Amino acid sequence: MRRWGSLILCVAFGLLAAGCPKGQPDFNQGKKAETLQDYDAAFVFYQKAAKSDPYNASYKIRLNRIRFEASEQHVKHGVELRKQGDLQGAAAEFQRAQAIDPASPVADQELRKTVEMIAEKNRAADAAAEPPADQNEAPLAAMPPEIKPLSRAAINLKMSNDAKIVFDTIGKLAGLTVIYDPDFPARRITVELNNVTIEQALEIVSLESKAFVKPVTENIIFVIPDQPQKRRDYEEQVVKTFYVSNTVQPQDLTEIVTGLRQLLDLKRIQQLNSQNAIIVRAPTACGTWVSSPGKLPRLQSTRTPRRALRVALTISI
Repeated sequence: MRRWGSLILCVAFGLLAAGCPKGQPDFNQGKKAETLQDYDAAFVFYQKAAKSDPYNASYKIRLNRIRFEASEQHVKHGVELRKQGDLQGAAAEFQRAQAIDPASPVADQELRKTVEMIAEKNRAADAAAEPPADQNEAPLAAMPPEIKPLSRAAINLKMSNDAKIVFDTIGKLAGLTVIYDPDFPARRITVELNNVTIEQALEIVSLESKAFVKPVTENIIFVIPDQPQKRRDYEEQVVKTFYVSNTVQPQDLTEIVTGLRQLLDLKRIQQLNSQNAIIVRAPTACGTWVSSPGKLPRLQSTRTPRRALRVALTISI
């Protein structure tokens, strides 16, 4: 009799387990949240249920339906915030909608429209605050272009998307046009920018996407994969002459050149004994002491009583 009781108990447990598919608790929680119109919570619960049982058709159907509902809800909230003038809040809602349903064309369209409105608002504010240009100011000599965005407003952005879309979004916020090297790969990145400048934003996104940025004009930037060959192809080179302020012997100048070559890893450096000068060719990214425009660099060498050569690098304005 006990054997029959144990057998019946085992069969009952087996039937109970078979009747309760994996993920059922999460699925039930999702239905409750959906009834309360808490679509974000329902989306999370349905995702967990579908992950627990990927082949359950009921889970998939509910997940796809709630994905659309949750995304549409955020789009509606974003449109309302935009009507109230809260463009940053609206952009955050559209980004959330896009994160829930990446295939939603409405979320993508509304986000682009809002980003353009933010950029236009920033440009108008900067134009109103910009002082009038000095007509008597002498033009500067031609130098490698520097980024001069139409907007200098602080950038606040949280995105998880393809690197090109992130660069394009930052470009629109600052009024910059972004172009890409043909070899720039598709790479999904996640960035969170809080109150940063345009230069800092580009630096952060470049690090995340393994790229570097080269200004083409004042409002056009070129995004390039960060590879040694690409660096050699695209990086700007600057040639500077450093004059030693006091007379030194040729061997002293050689010591200075050797020290600078080892200290700064300079590969293109030449001494000019007749002029007490050193000529350096290096990328602009090598440092402001090489690439600073409008400044005359000088080297000053002195000898201590022990005849040790000391070199001071100064830049006079």
